[in-house]
Amino acid sequence: MTTPARPPQAGTTSATGNAEVSVMEANRRLMEENRQLQEGMQTRARIDQAMGVVVALGGITPDEAWDLLREVSMNTNTKLRTVAEALVGWAAGGALPDDVRRALGAALGAREPT
Repeated sequence: MTTPARPPQAGTTSATGNAEVSVMEANRRLMEENRQLQEGMQTRARIDQAMGVVVALGGITPDEAWDLLREVSMNTNTKLRTVAEALVGWAAGGALPDDVRRALGAALGAREPT
């Protein structure tokens, strides 16, 4: 006659317990990766919108707009996505931070329209 299996006692780990922890950890990592990908897609869309604002404002090409956004970001010590959010918000009727406005004006003034 076989005896029923006993649950693991405190301080011991079963193979099933390890597998459950591994699945939970894999699930956690996948959820975090999914969150980061979604955030990246939203950030990229906002940067593309800001590039459109700069193209329309400065009469420059999209490649030049990308370079200009990077330049404004570096000159204001502000993350590119934050600069993009400010520009898109400004185009929608919001205020443009003074440092971004000054850096944008300087960068646009230094370029020849195409």
